Amino acid sequence: MDSFDKTQSQLAIEEAKLYHAGSNVRLSLKMAKLTDTWVPTNGFDHVGFSIFMHLPEQAGGATVLPKIQASMPDGETWQRQVVAFGWQNSLYSSEGATASQFGKAISPAPTITVDKSSNTINFDFPSALPLGRPASLNGSSSTSPPGSGWPLQQLSPAAGRAGAPGTSLVVPIRDPRIWDDTPLLNLSE
Repeated sequence: MDSFDKTQSQLAIEEAKLYHAGSNVRLSLKMAKLTDTWVPTNGFDHVGFSIFMHLPEQAGGATVLPKIQASMPDGETWQRQVVAFGWQNSLYSSEGATASQFGKAISPAPTITVDKSSNTINFDFPSALPLGRPASLNGSSSTSPPGSGWPLQQLSPAAGRAGAPGTSLVVPIRDPRIWDDTPLLNLSE
């Protein structure tokens, strides 16, 4: 039985909102459809997220988006990346990030909560280490280009059933691995 919805895709973002209370941040993503068919520990499946945050008070940053064959729009930079799937929730800094490698792993990763009744996934960032306890979040921004539930698996031009052993998705390897994305969301105080 297929569990991917081809008409109301689990990969499609309908709405993105960014909230803050002091230096605590919540990114809320309303999906076209939210499923947990495979009983994932994070409460959602069939989609993976790479969320990039620009923190204006922090030096440095990167423009390349690791492992998804793309760059930030308009030369923007990012200092934090969240990689989240049904069974993974990781946070990285831009330090050491390349097109083929995540940056330095840092913790704690954001807390993930899911509201199935509204098809919403929330990513909560406390003001502790991950954001560096900024004095202000003014000018901070976030963008979220999710991929398929398996955006980091080896892709092949040969057709196959996604997720089945020995097969892979049909995607030209030179194209960005982005299904849907949000515009840059900016915080202001």
